[in-house]
Order: sequence, then structure tokens, then C-alpha cells
Amino acid sequence: MYANQAHKRSVARKVRVNPALDRVLARAAGLAEKQHEAFLFLMIEWAVANGAIEELAKNNPQSSAA
Repeated sequence: MYANQAHKRSVARKVRVNPALDRVLARAAGLAEKQHEAFLFLMIEWAVANGAIEELAKNNPQSSAA
């Protein structure tokens, strides 16, 4: 269920209202993670397309982006 196992909760929630609300909350958390990943991908894609990565690498000779 988790793309990154580090995001998995190690401790179960202590408060449970009802099973339907628990499903809604779990789905909302999954959608938020997907949206966050999509946003990061777009930012990286923009940086590559506009030369930001290369410019950063030129400014810092010790950069790992080179």
C-alpha cells in the first residue's frame, strides 16, 4: 500500500470514530501523498527544462548535481 515504507505508521491510531470515516481518512492520506509526489516531479522537471540544475552545478564545484 505504501510506495515508501518509511511513511507507514508504526503505531496504530488510538481514536477510531467508525470504519467508514477511517476509510475516508486513509484514502485522503493516500491522495495527498500522490499529489505531493506529482508536485515534486513537476518541480524537478521544470528545473531540468530551464537549466536550473546545470546552473547550480556551475556555481558549486563540489555539487553532486554535476
